[in-house]
Amino acid sequence: MNTYTVDPDVIAAAAEMVGHWNAEEVLKTLNMSEGFTLAALFDELHEHDTAAHIIREVWDAEDDGCRDPLPWANGHGSRLTADEYLRRAEDLIHNEGAERFEFAPRLRFEDEPDVIALYAQADSTD
Repeated sequence: MNTYTVDPDVIAAAAEMVGHWNAEEVLKTLNMSEGFTLAALFDELHEHDTAAHIIREVWDAEDDGCRDPLPWANGHGSRLTADEYLRRAEDLIHNEGAERFEFAPRLRFEDEPDVIALYAQADSTD
Protein backbone atom coordinates (compact mmCIF):
# COMPACT_ATOMS: atom_id res chain seq x y z
CA MET A 1 0.00 0.00 0.00
CA ASN A 2 1.33 3.40 -0.95
CA THR A 3 0.92 6.52 1.13
CA TYR A 4 0.48 9.84 -0.59
CA THR A 5 0.57 13.35 0.77
CA VAL A 6 -1.89 15.73 -0.80
CA ASP A 7 -2.05 19.43 -0.03
CA PRO A 8 -5.23 20.05 2.04
CA ASP A 9 -5.98 23.10 -0.13
CA VAL A 10 -6.08 20.87 -3.21
CA ILE A 11 -8.47 18.47 -1.48
CA ALA A 12 -10.69 21.36 -0.37
CA ALA A 13 -10.71 22.83 -3.89
CA ALA A 14 -11.66 19.45 -5.40
CA ALA A 15 -14.41 18.96 -2.82
CA GLU A 16 -15.77 22.43 -3.53
CA MET A 17 -15.74 21.77 -7.27
CA VAL A 18 -17.60 18.46 -6.87
CA GLY A 19 -20.03 20.15 -4.51
CA HIS A 20 -21.23 22.26 -7.45
CA TRP A 21 -21.91 19.20 -9.59
CA ASN A 22 -25.48 17.94 -9.46
CA ALA A 23 -27.89 15.37 -10.84
CA GLU A 24 -28.64 17.54 -13.87
CA GLU A 25 -25.03 17.86 -14.99
CA VAL A 26 -21.86 15.85 -14.35
CA LEU A 27 -23.17 13.40 -11.76
CA LYS A 28 -25.98 12.17 -14.03
CA THR A 29 -23.34 10.41 -16.15
CA LEU A 30 -22.31 8.10 -13.29
CA ASN A 31 -24.00 4.86 -12.33
CA MET A 32 -24.33 3.96 -8.67
CA SER A 33 -21.15 1.85 -8.60
CA GLU A 34 -19.13 4.72 -10.05
CA GLY A 35 -20.78 7.14 -7.63
CA PHE A 36 -19.87 4.94 -4.67
CA THR A 37 -16.27 4.73 -5.90
CA LEU A 38 -15.94 8.51 -6.21
CA ALA A 39 -17.68 8.98 -2.85
CA ALA A 40 -15.29 6.50 -1.21
CA LEU A 41 -12.35 8.57 -2.44
CA PHE A 42 -13.75 11.71 -0.85
CA ASP A 43 -14.55 9.79 2.34
CA GLU A 44 -10.90 8.72 2.52
CA LEU A 45 -9.92 12.36 2.08
CA HIS A 46 -12.17 13.23 5.05
CA GLU A 47 -14.60 15.16 2.84
CA HIS A 48 -17.66 13.30 4.12
CA ASP A 49 -20.19 15.95 3.07
CA THR A 50 -18.88 15.79 -0.49
CA ALA A 51 -19.13 11.99 -0.44
CA ALA A 52 -22.76 12.17 0.73
CA HIS A 53 -23.49 14.81 -1.94
CA ILE A 54 -22.13 12.54 -4.67
CA ILE A 55 -24.25 9.57 -3.60
CA ARG A 56 -27.42 11.63 -3.30
CA GLU A 57 -26.99 13.39 -6.65
CA VAL A 58 -26.11 10.22 -8.55
CA TRP A 59 -29.18 8.56 -7.03
CA ASP A 60 -31.34 11.57 -7.92
CA ALA A 61 -30.13 11.31 -11.53
CA GLU A 62 -31.51 7.78 -11.82
CA ASP A 63 -34.83 7.50 -13.64
CA ASP A 64 -37.71 6.88 -11.25
CA GLY A 65 -38.10 3.36 -12.66
CA CYS A 66 -34.41 2.56 -12.24
CA ARG A 67 -33.58 3.94 -8.81
CA ASP A 68 -31.76 1.52 -6.59
CA PRO A 69 -33.67 1.15 -3.29
CA LEU A 70 -30.62 1.13 -1.03
CA PRO A 71 -31.21 1.93 2.65
CA TRP A 72 -29.27 5.20 2.49
CA ALA A 73 -31.68 6.55 -0.09
CA ASN A 74 -34.46 7.36 2.35
CA GLY A 75 -35.99 6.32 5.62
CA HIS A 76 -38.92 4.43 4.13
CA GLY A 77 -36.71 2.18 2.00
CA SER A 78 -38.39 2.79 -1.35
CA ARG A 79 -36.74 4.17 -4.45
CA LEU A 80 -39.01 7.22 -4.27
CA THR A 81 -38.02 10.54 -2.75
CA ALA A 82 -39.70 11.44 0.53
CA ASP A 83 -42.13 13.83 -1.23
CA GLU A 84 -43.03 11.26 -3.89
CA TYR A 85 -43.52 8.64 -1.21
CA LEU A 86 -45.92 10.86 0.74
CA ARG A 87 -47.87 11.81 -2.41
CA ARG A 88 -48.33 8.15 -3.30
CA ALA A 89 -48.81 6.77 0.23
CA GLU A 90 -52.35 5.55 -0.41
CA ASP A 91 -51.31 3.64 -3.55
CA LEU A 92 -48.21 2.26 -1.86
CA ILE A 93 -50.24 0.54 0.83
CA HIS A 94 -51.02 -2.00 -1.91
CA ASN A 95 -47.80 -1.78 -3.96
CA GLU A 96 -44.96 -1.16 -1.56
CA GLY A 97 -43.11 -4.35 -2.48
CA ALA A 98 -42.96 -3.32 -6.11
CA GLU A 99 -41.66 0.12 -5.22
CA ARG A 100 -38.95 -1.31 -3.01
CA PHE A 101 -37.67 -4.22 -5.02
CA GLU A 102 -38.48 -3.93 -8.73
CA PHE A 103 -35.73 -1.82 -10.24
CA ALA A 104 -33.17 -1.91 -13.02
CA PRO A 105 -29.98 0.00 -12.17
CA ARG A 106 -28.68 2.29 -14.87
CA LEU A 107 -26.02 0.95 -17.20
CA ARG A 108 -22.42 2.06 -17.13
CA PHE A 109 -21.74 5.08 -19.36
CA GLU A 110 -19.96 2.87 -21.91
CA ASP A 111 -23.05 0.62 -22.16
CA GLU A 112 -25.55 3.38 -22.96
CA PRO A 113 -27.05 2.89 -26.47
CA ASP A 114 -25.98 6.31 -27.75
CA VAL A 115 -22.38 5.78 -26.60
CA ILE A 116 -22.25 2.33 -28.25
CA ALA A 117 -23.57 3.88 -31.47
CA LEU A 118 -20.98 6.65 -31.31
CA TYR A 119 -18.13 4.15 -30.83
CA ALA A 120 -19.46 1.99 -33.66
CA GLN A 121 -19.59 5.03 -35.94
CA ALA A 122 -16.01 5.97 -35.01
CA ASP A 123 -14.80 2.39 -35.65
CA SER A 124 -16.46 2.31 -39.08
CA THR A 125 -14.60 5.45 -40.19
CA ASP A 126 -11.17 4.09 -39.17
